[in-house]
Amino acid sequence: MTLEKAEKPRSNFRYFALGGTVLAVMALWSGGWFFLKDKLQEEIGNRFAKLSEQGVQASCRDLSIAGFPFRFEVSCAPFLMDTATGLSLSLPGLRTVALVYNPWHVILEAEGPGHFSSLPLELEGTGSWITGRASARYSSSALKAADFSFEKPSWLVDGDGFVSEVSAEQLEFHLREVPGEAGDVEAFLSLDQATSPLAPFLPAPADLKVHAAIPGGAALLSGQPLSLTASDWNLPVKLHQLHISSGSLEIMATGDVSMDTDGFLTGALQVELTDIDGMAALAASLAPEDPSLASTIKGAATAFGHAQKQENGKQVVLLPLTLNKSRVSIGLIPLGTLPPLRP
Repeated sequence: MTLEKAEKPRSNFRYFALGGTVLAVMALWSGGWFFLKDKLQEEIGNRFAKLSEQGVQASCRDLSIAGFPFRFEVSCAPFLMDTATGLSLSLPGLRTVALVYNPWHVILEAEGPGHFSSLPLELEGTGSWITGRASARYSSSALKAADFSFEKPSWLVDGDGFVSEVSAEQLEFHLREVPGEAGDVEAFLSLDQATSPLAPFLPAPADLKVHAAIPGGAALLSGQPLSLTASDWNLPVKLHQLHISSGSLEIMATGDVSMDTDGFLTGALQVELTDIDGMAALAASLAPEDPSLASTIKGAATAFGHAQKQENGKQVVLLPLTLNKSRVSIGLIPLGTLPPLRP
């Protein structure tokens, strides 16, 4: 009896000690969360101040931080940004989420419709979507990977002398460092079931897939401008895959190109085409000012192309495509000039 009476107080003490420890941990965690919340709010203000020094005016109205006890959810409505160069962006709402124990992975959600404009390019546009999400993974010094996904996106761009309107079922973009290749980055872009009232000549909604790599492009992820990653904007791009399909029309291309300081492309591509007649008719509809373009493409394909049959039985034509300052040619036959990719 004496032993049992002695053990009971000890058992109660252990329960009290365990409960006290749990309460202490909860108090420390709660205090730490609110301390980090204040630090996060202060850091957001510092980041906006640094952007202002660089000529970027960004504001996050109705800023709120929630998510206790395991997350930080930063919300603002609306989000506004203007740059000294005349670029502006506005979103009705923006929300970012990060876990307390993994702050290097940030999830973003954007409400639409969004609006952007560029005074130098004399264009403005609006974009809408059902859901718009992004994911960013950081190291201690730079962005390591970024992912964007938009469900049922559509956008309208009104520029100097042109209007463009496009909608799609899904848009995804992924950017990351190339595994095992220090300093290189690769990008993946996919656009599913894209349509546009400005392109009635397409036989069906178009699908687009792009996989490209930029040697030495990892500096972009640390926030350095393109001019610092390649001398005089001579930016090399390795095109692993370009795949465009619309009905019976299909284009696949691989190769190496580079973009110079004026945004012109130079390089060589190996192109696979299906339905040459349909492709020639499509090119002619895109360039009605050149009535001979369709026959030129068919003639070049006959003279320089190599026909072969794929495993699925589809007939394709392989064409060597050359770009010189964005002037496109097949062999010695010129096809036209692409617009510059940089203003």
